[in-house]
Amino acid sequence: MADCHAYLVFGAEQPELYALLFSRPRPRGSSTTEERVDQAVRQLAPIVGETVASQLAPAEAFSILLRDVADAMYDDTSRAEDALATATALWAALHGLILLRAHIPRFPWPSPGPLEEEIISRLAFPHGRAPG
Repeated sequence: MADCHAYLVFGAEQPELYALLFSRPRPRGSSTTEERVDQAVRQLAPIVGETVASQLAPAEAFSILLRDVADAMYDDTSRAEDALATATALWAALHGLILLRAHIPRFPWPSPGPLEEEIISRLAFPHGRAPG
């Protein structure tokens, strides 16, 4: 699940842009959610390229994750029973981890690699083992 790792890296390395993608709509007269996503894409494009930047909108990120989970179920890599439920659980866990790390940096977080692998493995590969 390389996309999960990329999502976590992006959230850790670009916390302001990550927050912008998930911020709530502003009051009337201010920029819309769509305008703010466009702004984030414009800021990201020089860093990760136009195509990747346009795929980082929340709905697109989730659709990539959902496809990855469904593919893992199809090729029997994952024994998850429900692609939507599994992708939703993974997204919520990854999003929560990104926000918690950003907002509580002094917490004694375990090293990123093993913690991330534990989350991804338990959610994406229940009753089985992760590939690799």
